[in-house]
Amino acid sequence: MSVVLASGFWVCPADASGNRIVGREQMLTPGPARVVYPTEVLGTTVETADGISIQQMQSNDPRKRQWVWLGYPASMTSYQKLYGVLQSLRSLTRFQQGLSPFVYLLENITDQFQQLQNTSYTLSGGANQSTTGTATTGTALTVNAWSGGELEIISGTGAGQIKYINSNTATTFTVDGAWAVIPNATSVAVARKRSTEWFKCRVIDVNRQVDDNASITQYAETKLVFTIQDTTWNLL
Repeated sequence: MSVVLASGFWVCPADASGNRIVGREQMLTPGPARVVYPTEVLGTTVETADGISIQQMQSNDPRKRQWVWLGYPASMTSYQKLYGVLQSLRSLTRFQQGLSPFVYLLENITDQFQQLQNTSYTLSGGANQSTTGTATTGTALTVNAWSGGELEIISGTGAGQIKYINSNTATTFTVDGAWAVIPNATSVAVARKRSTEWFKCRVIDVNRQVDDNASITQYAETKLVFTIQDTTWNLL
């Protein structure tokens, strides 16, 4: 399910079974200055520096992702607290404490750390209107869960049409603009939407580098380095 939180970078521990502990969510303050994420799309084969070709795998993505903090003084109280939190997220630290090595991470700042929801529906009918086109389905929907997404008819009557979804009720999609060909019970459609989700991760490293050029002790970079362990991550 989608989680509506204030914009930021969030962490949450996992329980012994690897599930997110609801109610233990915490926003990292201050938040990182930048992120470093892989740019390869799903299924793309990537050649590593040592010449090995790898492909994204659903159950375990070995590629590192980073949240990066820049230029914080060592004496800054909020930074000290932040660094302590980051250290507590390390999988090795958690394992040594008898905890699940996994944590859940969420960020809704950059739009890069999102899941692409993709669900097929058989439409039971439609109506052509002057400004919008509706399409009903016998499958129960969460109200407005697909608002802001798109609906593509992939087979049957009206195949090939793609529409922006303005809203949805429990059984009806309302799209932006009338259908050129009105869908009916033969129409199969796919609803798609990117949404911010929690992802099960393993924090493999937390490190920081002293800024040798600063007049006081401060850290040029502080990094939270993690890999995604979520079985649905490759919908990104």
